[in-house]
Amino acid sequence: MRAYELGYRLHPRPSLAFDLSAFYNVYRHLTTLEPQEPALDRTTPEPFFSLPLRFANEQQGETFGVELVTDWQPFAWWRVRALYTYLNHHFRLAPASRDTSSLSLNTASPQHQFSLRSSWDLPWHLSIDLWGRYVNARPSIGVRSYTTFDVRLAWRPWPQLDMALVGQNLPHGHHAEFLERGVVSETIPRAVYGKLTWHF
Repeated sequence: MRAYELGYRLHPRPSLAFDLSAFYNVYRHLTTLEPQEPALDRTTPEPFFSLPLRFANEQQGETFGVELVTDWQPFAWWRVRALYTYLNHHFRLAPASRDTSSLSLNTASPQHQFSLRSSWDLPWHLSIDLWGRYVNARPSIGVRSYTTFDVRLAWRPWPQLDMALVGQNLPHGHHAEFLERGVVSETIPRAVYGKLTWHF
C-alpha cells in the first residue's frame, strides 16, 4: 500500500478548532482465494469431489476519503467533539482471477460515519461522558445501518484512582458491525460494567 494524506487545521478561537484531512491509498497484490479444478478423492470408502482453493495476489484497488473533526469547549467544564468520515473504495480483480469473495472489500467498510461526544467535569470530582455514533448500511453484505450511544460516569476520589460505571451500545440488544466472507463474524452486545483504574 502507498498512502497519501493532506490535512489542514483551523483554530479561529481558543475554544474552537477544526481539523480536515483527505487521504488516497493505492493497494497492489492483495490476497485472493482462487478455485482450482475439481478433483475426485478416492482415499475414503465413499469417493467425493473436492474443490481445492489456492491463495494468490490477484487484486488491486484504491481508497479515498475525508475526515472532519470539530472540537469545541464553550466552558472549562464542558467539551464537545464531532467527527465525520467519508470513505470510498474501488477494488478489482486481475483478468485471470476466478475469486468470487474478495471483492467484498468494496462494501466491507461503511461509506459514512458520524460521532458526537460530550464531556462534562462535575463537582465533587465527578465526570460524565456521552458518545453517540451513526454508521451507514452495507446492504450488499447484509449489515444494516445503526445508531448507538455509550455513557460513562466516573468519580476520582484521589488523583491516583478512577472509578467508573460504563454503559455501551445502550439502544440495542446487539448489532452486526462486519462480515467475513459472507458470514457474520461478530455482533456487538449491550454491556454495562464497572471499572477501577489506579495510576502510578
